[in-house]
Amino acid sequence: MKNSTSSNLQSEISNLQSTRRAYFGADYGSIDTPVVTRADIDGGARGPLLIDEYDSTTVVPPGWSVRRDGEGNLVLEVVSQEPAAGY
Repeated sequence: MKNSTSSNLQSEISNLQSTRRAYFGADYGSIDTPVVTRADIDGGARGPLLIDEYDSTTVVPPGWSVRRDGEGNLVLEVVSQEPAAGY
């Protein structure tokens, strides 16, 4: 999921003010997690991430990525099984 669009989105997510504490198990603990909308996931992004919608919240754990397919569905994929540095 490394491309310029994904990198730009990651930079934008880093600058967002909206975060929420989320618990990701013993390996990661509680993390201040960026909160975005489905529309923000254009070129893809990596977790941890919370995608808020009017009727649901999608959790993208650390070590996972998310992208929207051609129909607008969210597609989550495992990127790494190892805890990332800093978590």
